[in-house]
Amino acid sequence: GVKPGDRVATLCKNGIEFVESYFALAKIGAVMVPVNWRLVANEANYILTDAGATVLLFDTEFNELVGQIKDKNDSVKHYVSIGDNSPDYASDYDELAEKSADNEPEIGGGDDDLLFIMYTSGTTGHPKGVMHSHNNMLWAEFTSLVTSDMQNEDRFLMPMPMFHVGTLIPVSQLVHRGATGVIMRELELPEMFKAIEQEKITITMSVPALLQFMLMTPEFEKTDMSSIRWIATGAAPVPVSLLNEYEQLGIMTVSYTHLRAHET
Repeated sequence: GVKPGDRVATLCKNGIEFVESYFALAKIGAVMVPVNWRLVANEANYILTDAGATVLLFDTEFNELVGQIKDKNDSVKHYVSIGDNSPDYASDYDELAEKSADNEPEIGGGDDDLLFIMYTSGTTGHPKGVMHSHNNMLWAEFTSLVTSDMQNEDRFLMPMPMFHVGTLIPVSQLVHRGATGVIMRELELPEMFKAIEQEKITITMSVPALLQFMLMTPEFEKTDMSSIRWIATGAAPVPVSLLNEYEQLGIMTVSYTHLRAHET
């Protein structure tokens, strides 16, 4: 029953369901509201209420948090759960998918229509809902594509949370480029190194602190990272010494915000 313009919030860790929902909502013209799953109930409820979310899609590992939100929220009319132990008040994601029609939905959104609302961290007050249109996202992808040397055969590891715009851009970008995305449910360094080696990852994303932690982790020297061409990083200034350290290792060269596309 979701219609163009409806706000659908997500309280989900990275996964196929998140990606499916993102493109499904975009296609029918609805608006995704990704919620940081690290927030407490009052903080998450503020975002849901402020955005006017009428549907909440959530992982069942957040059942307790969603139950607390439900007791305080008046805007959400429908709850959809992903995973086992679905609460009585929620519809099951897989069951809804199985029962749905297999005909192609009509395109209900595009151009300057609202695509998603991304909330700021709220460090100086309440979080602010930043509105992103379809065109806004498309040009962000194009800008990234022409500056980051993503190629069709690339395998992109996504360890960072999809509730952040820094990960949502590559999610869209990979589809338009035709490259492969490898999704990590959440960031765990041992699992990240395992994925790099097993999946022959060629590109990935990071933040300066994570780049530093990677160097300090014992698995770093034990992992075959020869497949990696570059790592994108941003969100904070990157020390030149850190960039140099990676380049001296002969693994990759990283620049601020986007990687300069040359192999070392």
